[in-house]
Amino acid sequence: MGKKLFFLYFLIPFVAISYRTNGQGLACPTPPNNNTITVSPTTIICNGGCGKIGAAATATVPATNTYTIDSFPYNPYPYNGGTAYQALGDDVYGPLFNLPFPICFFGNSYTQCLIGSNGEVGFDLSLANSGITWTYGAIPSTQSGEIGSVMYPYMDIYFPDGGTIYTATYGTAPCRVFVVSGDSCSYFDAGDCPTQYITSQAVFHESTNQIDVNIKHKDVCTNWNSGNATLGIENIAGTVAYPIPGKNGSDWTADSLSYSFLPAGTAGGTVTYEWYDHNHLPVGSTDSVTICPTTSGYYYVVATIYSGCDTFTIKDSVDVLVGGGPDISSYNVVEPSTCGACDGKIILHGLVPFQPDTIYYAINGVNQPPQIITSWSDSTVTLINLCAATYSNITAKYGVCSSNVLPPVVLDNPPITAGFSYIVKYGCHGDTVVYTNLSSSPGATTINYTWKFGDGSIDTATNPTHIFLTQGTYTTELYISNTTCEDSTNQSIPLIHPIKASFTVSKDTICQGTQVNFTNTSIGNTVPTPPTYLWTFGDGNTSTLTNPSDIFLNYGVYVVKLVETDFVPCVDSAFYTVYVDSLSFNYFTTSDSVICLGKEVIFTGFNVAEGQTSTVWNFGDSTIITNRNPISYAYGSTGIFHVVYTANYRVCPDTSFSEDLTVLPYPVANIGPDTALCPGSGNITITDIANINNNAVTWLWNTGATTPSIVASTSGTYYVTVSQGGCSTTDSMFIGNDCYLDIPNAFTPNGDGVNDYFMPRQLLSSGLTSFKMEIFDRWGELLFQTTNIDGRGWDGRFNGVMQPQGVFVYMIDASFKDGSVQHYNGNVTLLR
Repeated sequence: MGKKLFFLYFLIPFVAISYRTNGQGLACPTPPNNNTITVSPTTIICNGGCGKIGAAATATVPATNTYTIDSFPYNPYPYNGGTAYQALGDDVYGPLFNLPFPICFFGNSYTQCLIGSNGEVGFDLSLANSGITWTYGAIPSTQSGEIGSVMYPYMDIYFPDGGTIYTATYGTAPCRVFVVSGDSCSYFDAGDCPTQYITSQAVFHESTNQIDVNIKHKDVCTNWNSGNATLGIENIAGTVAYPIPGKNGSDWTADSLSYSFLPAGTAGGTVTYEWYDHNHLPVGSTDSVTICPTTSGYYYVVATIYSGCDTFTIKDSVDVLVGGGPDISSYNVVEPSTCGACDGKIILHGLVPFQPDTIYYAINGVNQPPQIITSWSDSTVTLINLCAATYSNITAKYGVCSSNVLPPVVLDNPPITAGFSYIVKYGCHGDTVVYTNLSSSPGATTINYTWKFGDGSIDTATNPTHIFLTQGTYTTELYISNTTCEDSTNQSIPLIHPIKASFTVSKDTICQGTQVNFTNTSIGNTVPTPPTYLWTFGDGNTSTLTNPSDIFLNYGVYVVKLVETDFVPCVDSAFYTVYVDSLSFNYFTTSDSVICLGKEVIFTGFNVAEGQTSTVWNFGDSTIITNRNPISYAYGSTGIFHVVYTANYRVCPDTSFSEDLTVLPYPVANIGPDTALCPGSGNITITDIANINNNAVTWLWNTGATTPSIVASTSGTYYVTVSQGGCSTTDSMFIGNDCYLDIPNAFTPNGDGVNDYFMPRQLLSSGLTSFKMEIFDRWGELLFQTTNIDGRGWDGRFNGVMQPQGVFVYMIDASFKDGSVQHYNGNVTLLR
């Protein structure tokens, strides 16, 4: 805070208050914060001029978006003091209640509240005159009695059985408190809780928004709602709550307890300023103001800090003195005698003769130590021993007042001048530059030279020669110095004489015998002489024209070369590859001269592959296949087909070859179905009945015979190959043995559907005409017999009893269609 005049204490009151931590008898609480104000120190304005005074207030205050909980010594307000609130029914909020002062609760300001019948003060004003929930859990909760409320505590209270709510306001603004008390309030259902009661109160503080709860006495009655009670605060959304630990939706007792809910948030606020003079007249409403006083006095500022629900006002003052000072009417300078000498002067005019003034100035922006100099009788003060520089902020001060400030004063050295000329000697691998120094430094005995050539190289010769290895534009800088003064100059030297051979072609892929045109796109200086060109086309031809052409008579790959030579002379080359495709022949062959229906034939095409892009087979039957060579193909129908083989090229003409092919059918062979015979009973004649009268076919049997028929006397497979026009077909016949019996040696009557019966009939040939089977155990007892060819056989049982695992004897008599009779006996094993 700034210095105060003695009478300010009567004109501007300052509030010095502390934060309430316990009881009801402390001064108005001020929440902990950094609300401060800083004003200008005592200000002196000289010569009746104008000056600025300013203030800065810090606007960080505790906000009610968060809280901290603190306990303090029990010292409540009277529980039966103030005005009795209207009688309330069970589990309800009363009507809107007008607050004696605004209350900030969870970031919102309220001028009204709700008083509930279950120990709560609510701020969800939409619940006025409505019922609230008496059963609940711990907070945070969305129950209607808990959202947006102060619970002091919240529990199931029944006023018709006893108790009174009181409201009271104590203190004076801005330090009032609003108190809601519940005195000797009965629990719900006095029959279950006949002697239990609670006496408690909620206290709201003006300005600080601090909330206290005081509990004189609280019993526990678990016979109703489990004795649950909640002591705390919760926002309207039901998402943030601050319960007292151990007292959140549980049963608990209390005597002489006090807690505070202290705003603990941080909110950046806005600040307004109002400035007044000592006559309390306004002089400005910004943080700093310009004043032009004619007499000394004080000025004070009132800063108001706004932050959400919180507003603070801070005051402070500053003294302003009015005085006189010196004046500099004019000045003149004396330059240094030589470059680098420090014998220059600045002479100030218009000061009071023989008055010791303090002279302030800065050299090249750097403040110098002040000098106390007494002016001469001619009202001048001389600053001596000055070097060439810029002298600024020159002012004279006598006492507390300063003179006017001179504009910047420049003391210059005698000139020292840098200069040079150059000539260039061009080269292919670097350009040489010869420099001639043209610098001057009057009166200097020693001159130092530094050359920077722009390519990172430095030289200190008077007239250097430098080689630049790469082409470009380089800025050469020359720095000269006579040990104290220096000068520099630079020149941009273009060293660009590129040579780059390049060209384009009209076509880079051609067919033999085609002309190609070449367009020269080379880079090269035309001064002092244009470049020359030499072309070699790779086919033996050359040219010196700028844009030549060439006809390539033979196919192949040719590398065209261009050689460019410039004035230096420097040489560069460029290359381009030209692809010359060949005019092609075309034909195809087949892997077989005879083509049969459905038989695969390999087609092979022949042509020059150079420049080829694709091949196409058209087989004359609507089938077209590309890019396969050789290819295997089989016709699906007979007839004459026109086959075309085409080779496509990128630049040369496409070629085709065609040929008509005849597809022949396969002959049909039929020697009849498979059959059977009994050995020794006669022969079977096998005949190709499909071609017996066809003299155009030939036969070849697997017996070696070449006749349409053969005679078979034994079982086996017989086949014949029938050929006509080069196409062949084969047919076969199997002759089986029709007179034999196949008897199994084991069976498994376990009911799984596989091999459950012993019955050779299952494997008999179709030549069986009669059948008899008998089964005996090892002691010769007959267990089973049958003559039924269509029966299932023996199921392993005797008289319905399953026989044990073991070996049994069978006897079988069989007659066949060829008249033969056979007898079989042997063993069969019954398995489990």
